[in-house]
Amino acid sequence: MLSLARVVILTALPLLAGRYMAEQREHLRRERALIAEQERLRERLRIAHDMHDSLGHLLSLVSVQAAALEVGPLPPDQQRAVSGLADTARAAAAELHEVVNALRNNDAPGLDDIGGLVARSRAAGAAVTIETSGETVPLTDPKASHAAYRVVQEGLTNAVKHASGAPITVSVDWQPDALLISVANPMPRRPPSSAGGGSGLHGLTERVAAGGGLLHVHPGPREFRLVAMLPLVPVIAGATP
Repeated sequence: MLSLARVVILTALPLLAGRYMAEQREHLRRERALIAEQERLRERLRIAHDMHDSLGHLLSLVSVQAAALEVGPLPPDQQRAVSGLADTARAAAAELHEVVNALRNNDAPGLDDIGGLVARSRAAGAAVTIETSGETVPLTDPKASHAAYRVVQEGLTNAVKHASGAPITVSVDWQPDALLISVANPMPRRPPSSAGGGSGLHGLTERVAAGGGLLHVHPGPREFRLVAMLPLVPVIAGATP
């Protein structure tokens, strides 16, 4: 009987010790991961604070100076140039605001934030109308949700920059298997300058593709339309029906 108890003890002790060591290793791993996450969040907050203080101050100065010039007696050509500068400064300030908020909140803006984006554009003087159709379905992929937000943001920025004062229509159309988002505005009387104009759309194309979607630009004779198609149900490799 004593021999049996000894055998049980000698067998169980290594198992218990191994289990204890495994639990300790897992605890240390989680502790290190938590510390690394806290360091990452502190760095994000530091970057957000620096961006807000430095870039925010400079953009505010540009906006104030541009607004002062807007109300001054200038020739028509210069007035249009100053108005475009003021719109660009406001758009840059709004972009900075979104980036700083994303860094502070550790969350990128998504589909649910489009309403706030449109509201801020209206408050800045843009004539924006938003139309929705279909049955609302949540986008389960965060990349697709963020891409939807960026499509509307880029469309509004381009419209304000190249067709200032023209009506802008944002459409959110829920299809059975995809979400169609578009931003449309009348074509400006003068074609926009192509200098540096493709970089934003190029980056947006990559962002939409990362969310599993497609981006199309339709520069018609009377209307410019930016359209994105994003899948509602992302395809998972190896998933079984």
